[in-house]
Amino acid sequence: DLHMERKKRRAEFQNEYISFVESLSLYISSGLTLQAAMQNCVRDYVKRKPSGHLLRTALEEFQRDLGNGCSFLEAMDSFAHKADNAEYRHLTGMLGQGILNGSQGLSRALEQEVEKVREEKRRQSKIKGERVSTALIGPMMLQLGIIIALIMIPAFANMQF
Repeated sequence: DLHMERKKRRAEFQNEYISFVESLSLYISSGLTLQAAMQNCVRDYVKRKPSGHLLRTALEEFQRDLGNGCSFLEAMDSFAHKADNAEYRHLTGMLGQGILNGSQGLSRALEQEVEKVREEKRRQSKIKGERVSTALIGPMMLQLGIIIALIMIPAFANMQF
């Protein structure tokens, strides 16, 4: 049960990752600092998502950590730990580098991250679609057999030899 719950949490964070990175990238490319961009993302998620939403809860705890005196990097590390996802850890590392090296290259790095995640999501959707289409072959063949039988039985019954 715990394993399934953890898997479910990871999937929910995974589903929200692309929209989170897109909004963060948008704010940073518009000229906001990283801290201001994160505050705007937190504000947006608090407005849009219900109170039990996992990413909203993690972002609220991130903001609470900042309010309690944690550094931005410590709060981001805590946020990535709560997300329990490699992509969020990668994002945290990228944002940490953005703080240390300046945010000039950060907007481009975030755009590349968004494109990479979109491509991965397309690939996963394609794989799921192929699985579904493969699973539907059996029922479709059964329906074809029934239709052929419905056509052929009356045709042969009416034939006179």
